[in-house]
Order: sequence, then structure tokens, then C-alpha cells
Amino acid sequence: MTFMLATGVQIGEALAVSWDQVNLAEARVAITKTVVRLKGEGLVVKPTNSRADERDLDLPNRAVAMLRRRSCWSAARRVGVLSPRTRPP
Repeated sequence: MTFMLATGVQIGEALAVSWDQVNLAEARVAITKTVVRLKGEGLVVKPTNSRADERDLDLPNRAVAMLRRRSCWSAARRVGVLSPRTRPP
């Protein structure tokens, strides 16, 4: 929730962010994918609908702090940035 509020991205975009799209040193994130539900296939990661939807966003300090905490936690568990049903303690 912190990530979405801090960046203004949609739910599908937030869930599709992977660690290779996050640059904590520069406080930036690249939005290039989204998660959609496809009939008969379930949840699928796909490119954004158009090139106009792809963007690089500045991350506010609170989002960087949250992602730093999460990066240590998720690396140990081999999960994505905002994997569903996972939450650091």
C-alpha cells in the first residue's frame, strides 16, 4: 500500500514490479509491466498496454525506506518486490 500511495501506480503495475526495475540508490522505479487476470489463465504479467504507460518514477523517501526493508526480507525468501500474500514482519 505504501508503494502505491507513494507512486500513484495502479494495483497491477505495483504487483508486476521486479527488483531489476528498482534503483534504490537513485530512488527510481521503472514501470514497464502490469498484472492482469486472463480468463482460463489466471493472473499473468504482461507489458503495459502502450509505450505511453511505460515510465520511470521518482521514489519518495518513505517508499525507498519501505523497499530497503523489504529487499532484505524478500531476498531471503526469493519473492518479488510486492508479491501477493507476502509481508515482512
